[in-house]
Amino acid sequence: MRIVAIINATSSPEKQRAIIAGLRRELGEHGLTTHITAYPGHATELARQAAADHADTIVVAGGDGTIGQVVNGVIGSHAKLGLIPIGTANDLAGHFRIPASIHDACAVVREGQAQAIDVIRINGRRFVTTAGFGIGSSTIAAVQRIRNHRIGRGLARIAGSRTYALGYLVAMADHGDWPCDVRVRRSGLDMKATVLSLSISNLPRLGVGFQMTPDANASDGEFEVCLIENNGLRGAVEAAFRARRNSLSTWARVHHWRARTLVVEAERPIVAFADGELLEPQTRFEISIVRGAITLITPECDDRSQSRPSRLRVRGQDQDLTQPLTSRAQPTQKCESSSADEYMPASARQMPTSADECQLPRHLHQYLSATAHSKPETS
Repeated sequence: MRIVAIINATSSPEKQRAIIAGLRRELGEHGLTTHITAYPGHATELARQAAADHADTIVVAGGDGTIGQVVNGVIGSHAKLGLIPIGTANDLAGHFRIPASIHDACAVVREGQAQAIDVIRINGRRFVTTAGFGIGSSTIAAVQRIRNHRIGRGLARIAGSRTYALGYLVAMADHGDWPCDVRVRRSGLDMKATVLSLSISNLPRLGVGFQMTPDANASDGEFEVCLIENNGLRGAVEAAFRARRNSLSTWARVHHWRARTLVVEAERPIVAFADGELLEPQTRFEISIVRGAITLITPECDDRSQSRPSRLRVRGQDQDLTQPLTSRAQPTQKCESSSADEYMPASARQMPTSADECQLPRHLHQYLSATAHSKPETS
């Protein structure tokens, strides 16, 4: 077995040396070759070359963004993917229960089972976790600014995966990519909506435990779509609480459905994200799925790789969701509660109507105000 390891260069030099030493200790007897990425897109080039050189396994030491780059380089090859999760969110590794320690993750590479998983295409770009529009794009842009900010870098190291929660707070104040007006089309469905968020996913969880698409399955030949209608700042806060508590499906502003293809159009260019990375703004996005396009090495085969009956629904096949909710037909299934109070602590029940009314700690308010419109530092 010949193994090529691709290591994301955003980790510190000390961490890079520790990762390489661990990989050589655990996988050195398998003809291991290691590469460290040098620039954006380099992981795709390294993966494509490794696949052309007939590597049996390509090990990715990084987060979901690095995995997505590697996937775009190995499509069509027989190389298997192994994961060393050292990113921020690690959605794919977390879903398949791949351990965080190098020792245990390498054991999975050596002894794990191969599973074919689906890949989703968005305008030719492949991804394996989640893509989307709206406040998700704003959140990722905010996280990038935080990481490039002098104070933010320290906060990100301390917060870890919770950096995305901080990014969501910044995004709520920023309004950079939300709300956005879109038209969503597939067979039997044509709707217009002003959305807080539109996500297309292979996995149930996004970021730090947000259950956006709870019935998504990485191996069933379909992706799951979650559209959340815009309701201002109050809606953004309620969406976060509901996603954390896996109760989005009971909210009248949320629409879920499964699909194999989807077209998203906008009158002005909008920014999409995929696998935690921002894409170039465009006005039309063609989305489709490729079943079983890559092979991932996982600890075990369990119900995560099996198709499950769908309990998803979309309320109406042809709707103009830009109209007020009260002016449209009632949803096919009522919410279990007409209020979000049961999902929120008492301090959050009186929701602000604007970002200026958010009662945040003074130091956090100052930091969010500084980062909401700041430009990244150049090194």
